[in-house]
Amino acid sequence: MKIDWENFKQSNVARIFIAYAVVAFALMQVFDYLLPIIEAPLWVAQTLTLLLFLGFPISLLVGWVTQRPIVTAKSGSQSADSGYAHSLSRQKLILIGLGSSALFGFLGLILMPYLLDQASFGSRITTDENIAQQSSVRRAVRTELNLGATGSHGFFGIRTEVALSPDGTKLAYVEYSGAGGDIYIRDLLSLDSTRLLASTSNLLSGKVSFSEDGEWIVYLDDRRLNRVRVEGGAPQEVSPQAIFISGSEAAEDAFYFTNTTGGLDRLSLAQGGQVENLITGGDSYWWPHLLPGQTHLLMTSASDANSIGSTGTIELLDLMTLEREVLLESAFNARYVESGHIIFSRDASVWAVPFDLSVMQVAGDQVPVIQGVETDQRRGAAIYSVSKGGRLVYLRGTEVGSGAGGMALASISRDGSEVNQTDMDLGLYGNFSLSPDERQVALTIFENPLVSDIWLWDLNRNILGRRTFEGKASRPIWSADGQSIIYRVLAVEDDDNSGGIWSIRSNGTAQPVPIFLSDRVTWPHAISSDNELIFTMNTGTIYEAYKLSLTSNDASSPSAEVQATRLDLAPELTAFTAPILSPDSLWLAYGSQETGVPEVYVRPWPDIDSGKWQVSIGGGGLPYWNKNTDEILYQTPQGLRASVVYREGQADSGGRPGFLELDRPEMLAGPQVSQTENRLRAWVYRSSEDDFLAAVSPFIAEEESPAEEILATQTFLVVVEDWFDELRSLAPPE
Repeated sequence: MKIDWENFKQSNVARIFIAYAVVAFALMQVFDYLLPIIEAPLWVAQTLTLLLFLGFPISLLVGWVTQRPIVTAKSGSQSADSGYAHSLSRQKLILIGLGSSALFGFLGLILMPYLLDQASFGSRITTDENIAQQSSVRRAVRTELNLGATGSHGFFGIRTEVALSPDGTKLAYVEYSGAGGDIYIRDLLSLDSTRLLASTSNLLSGKVSFSEDGEWIVYLDDRRLNRVRVEGGAPQEVSPQAIFISGSEAAEDAFYFTNTTGGLDRLSLAQGGQVENLITGGDSYWWPHLLPGQTHLLMTSASDANSIGSTGTIELLDLMTLEREVLLESAFNARYVESGHIIFSRDASVWAVPFDLSVMQVAGDQVPVIQGVETDQRRGAAIYSVSKGGRLVYLRGTEVGSGAGGMALASISRDGSEVNQTDMDLGLYGNFSLSPDERQVALTIFENPLVSDIWLWDLNRNILGRRTFEGKASRPIWSADGQSIIYRVLAVEDDDNSGGIWSIRSNGTAQPVPIFLSDRVTWPHAISSDNELIFTMNTGTIYEAYKLSLTSNDASSPSAEVQATRLDLAPELTAFTAPILSPDSLWLAYGSQETGVPEVYVRPWPDIDSGKWQVSIGGGGLPYWNKNTDEILYQTPQGLRASVVYREGQADSGGRPGFLELDRPEMLAGPQVSQTENRLRAWVYRSSEDDFLAAVSPFIAEEESPAEEILATQTFLVVVEDWFDELRSLAPPE
């Protein structure tokens, strides 16, 4: 059918089509420009645009309905009939109108994003939301509190431990000195009111906390639970039972703690100190914390007791039924605070999540609330404390015993006057062992507590070369000829033949071969002139020393049966025992804490029962022998180095000296070398150059002014007042 364009141009439909399109386009431009200026929300522009689309078919329909017959030159004169140019019923017109409106409305929704600049509305909304969110976060007042020179824990590397009293007016903290630490209390309402409350005997101590009533400070001393009154007095031993190095919870008449097998125990004072086991087997359970009402308890379960920060999970324990429920994954060291939150650690940050005590359920999102808190990833300790009123104190820092906080490789002159840092990358270096020709150092580089490998430091070229690649190797020593590296390998789960002591060629040209297969934690230390390997092994609760003939055992066969002989050096050994032979293999130096204080001792070798002499005084460990002179070097509890000159007594008929005569120790100058349990022996003595090769803090390796050196030893806490207001704004409940 041919369209009559002349008639169409004179019709109402054509006029309305053109007029509506022009007006609608103009209005949409106005909407797009004006509405964002007057801060109208996006839905206003969308609604107006949709109405324009809906009005278009309706206006066309009205124009068509009201159209009268058109008179043209061809059609002749118009009749006197004034009727409309269509004969449709009202019902059909309504249906046509509704259908066309629906069609154009749908078309408008599809084209909406292309017709409006929604970004201009969205950016303003986002900005408004950010402003509203920022204005809703209440930042609390922050100040600093100087604790002085607190040292660092020789085992875990943390600089102190802190605990606030329930009312927030008293602060307990630990200052590491000697073989253990001193526990101080400071009244925050007074100036210069610091008092010494108790001293611990060794490094297996600390973990301070206040009792629920604020009258006692609870702590560990040699893995035994103790308490001392805030006012002072003689400490009391709560229980003679040894426990794990973890936090404990002191209720009104009971204590909750981790036992030596990793289970959770409860000691009841009302029942005369009776100990009840709550959980045993499977994972290990750490950092118990009672919830208000004392019917439930928060705790950290970890599949690896040496890496709680990496394997921890927060669980809720019902103390009535002993049923457990997982609350938070990849988290550790949780506690409930009066703001209505559970706060916990993840990496080196404190996180929070709202918690509903009425139903014992999480009631919101997990949010990081404090960044950069010193944290021991191995044992799950985080250095902060919160009072019931909302005062927070924390130690700024990073992860200790993990992949963070790299050290610098450096040489240190004997008198400490020169510290020469290499230009190699910072890293977590430990377990130094000097090659027989003193040209290379075998060492361990840790990525985290569970991943480490053996590397060689070429002292002439100052470069590092990798020797193992499985991520399970650490604690290397050299064979007597310098051709092999003997080291420890951590066993892979469900494969007992993957761990123990292994050997690899020092030039990296051959595959590793096993020497002593074990799923226990082992550590090779020395090889005698008779080709006997001396090593220590953790038997579950203590370390024991052994010797193993490398000549009579087939080290190349994984199925070889090897027989190790136990060395009865002391009643209880530790990771600091580190036995090492003199250059002539006549004497064995080692560490022991049989007196309650770690000290260095020497015995004849191989007849270890024919004599014994104490080398160190006032604490010491990790001994070394000077190859050129009659001198024993060792590390002090403060991370410094000491020297003891010895003289051999008259030789017997077999040509062997009968005894040793020892001088008093001489303290050597130089920077402190902080070491964690993983990174023991982070320095070695080089006899040919009469210097030390060590992993030191980067700021120590650089030249510093005396003021900077003093400031570097100070420990500053951050104090946050009224922290709960800030916490509620950061982590509101759903």
